[in-house]
Amino acid sequence: PAEAEKTFAAALAEADRIESPMSKAHALSDVAEKFSKAGQPARAHEVLAQTEQVAAKIPEADAKDQALQRVRGLMAKLPKP
Repeated sequence: PAEAEKTFAAALAEADRIESPMSKAHALSDVAEKFSKAGQPARAHEVLAQTEQVAAKIPEADAKDQALQRVRGLMAKLPKP
């Protein structure tokens, strides 16, 4: 578990370094899915809430809509905390 925490922390730190909102939203949603698969639904939904905020900053309307749909779809699909 401690090793997994380090891996998740590194993945989140890496995602935070991404400047493009679209790329950052994709990276964060991937991390959220991994949290969920690791049995950490609360952390998954925390990351998805952050991802939704990032996705809302995507300047291109179509890309923003796609990213927000993906995030909201994951919020609905992933187990609730």
